Amino acid sequence: MVATAVMSVTLEPPSIAVAINRSASIHTPLLERGAFVINLLSKENEDIANGFMASKGESRFAFGPWAAHESSEADLNRLPYLANAQAAISCRLTDSIRKGTHTLVIGEVIDVIQAETFSPLLYCNGTYCSLA
Repeated sequence: MVATAVMSVTLEPPSIAVAINRSASIHTPLLERGAFVINLLSKENEDIANGFMASKGESRFAFGPWAAHESSEADLNRLPYLANAQAAISCRLTDSIRKGTHTLVIGEVIDVIQAETFSPLLYCNGTYCSLA
């Protein structure tokens, strides 16, 4: 899924939250798996973001170079992440809160893979942009 907002929850332990619509195809599998990866996109990933928004389910993985996370943590092992993302943040699900149409998913950060260069994809006022 493409999330428009991801937020830091705590530094100790490092935790991140994202709201997921309960009707989204990823909702139930994510809760059942108990782990997830947040890919922070680089400006080179604009086509991937657009492809994800236009596609459904597994067909989204036709966009971008995907790799499988190798981890000794059983719940994180083999999670897909975008190999050319600005950063890939692997999280273990620690809490979920249902509110209205969404579930706020909170994960403890277990691992971070970062790109060597800094060129984040930003979305503001309905368009992609970059830092000037």
